[in-house]
Amino acid sequence: MKQFRGLTRRNLLIYFKDKQAVLFSLLTSIIVFVLYLLFLRKNYESVILSGAKAFGGIVTKRDVKLLSAGILLAGLMGSSSITVCYSTLTTLVSDRQQKIDYDICATPTKRWQIILSYFTASFISAVVMTWLILTFGLIATRLQGSLLLGLSDVLKLYGLTVLSSLSATALFLPLMLMFKSTSAAGAFFGILSAAAGFVIGAYMPISEFSPAVRSFCGIFPGTGLTSLYRSTLMDPLLAHIDKKLGGIDGGVFVRELKNAFYSRASLFGRELTDTQTILYVLAVFVLCIAAICLIYPRVSRRK
Repeated sequence: MKQFRGLTRRNLLIYFKDKQAVLFSLLTSIIVFVLYLLFLRKNYESVILSGAKAFGGIVTKRDVKLLSAGILLAGLMGSSSITVCYSTLTTLVSDRQQKIDYDICATPTKRWQIILSYFTASFISAVVMTWLILTFGLIATRLQGSLLLGLSDVLKLYGLTVLSSLSATALFLPLMLMFKSTSAAGAFFGILSAAAGFVIGAYMPISEFSPAVRSFCGIFPGTGLTSLYRSTLMDPLLAHIDKKLGGIDGGVFVRELKNAFYSRASLFGRELTDTQTILYVLAVFVLCIAAICLIYPRVSRRK
């Protein structure tokens, strides 16, 4: 396993030593953050405040700011795991284009160790970056107030980032095996950076889309995982708000907020529960691993 550890370390260093690569791998997250500062925050808060006016001052402006911050943080984590995994895996394409894979395959390292090193480096990179975003995000929101997250909620968030990173790495690796040049991979990354925010609901709530579009978005594991991020971040605060309202609205206000801002992932018009979402993500993960096992032996080359 010494060769495997060496290749994994090499792939990690290629990513983390390239500051521009690290920056551009967070492109979608940066776009989400900029849009949030420009107008998304104002839109979110105005919608929530308009519905809260009927209750006087029970729902405070701080509650609304924390809710919008939770929506932002979920979008940042959901998008970062996608783009960081993709960016790290471009090392595989670069190695094939420059025929570095010839030299790697000429070593005693087994093929499964070679492809696993790319997978592991991508996974570790995504976990590190999403954990950093999550940690800074939780600290920033804590300075504004409290999301009322318990220890189990925080641990669940960190666990979801691990699952999200695994899922994204497995999803993109078969795709990377089909790219023959970094220019093609780079062109696709541009499309991915723009589209990912829409697909996972980071730019606008998925509930705004038609049922057909929502079902299409639900095909991608990142959509369901981002929905789980939102529910984990916002449910404790929404429960607190509902408790403050004391049932005067029959729970309608909180229910409508959930429907508007983090509707569950759906497939073919059917909403998935949290458990079904995780099972679906794991099923897609297994299918992608099977695809890697089929594709890599055909595209790998030895001198």
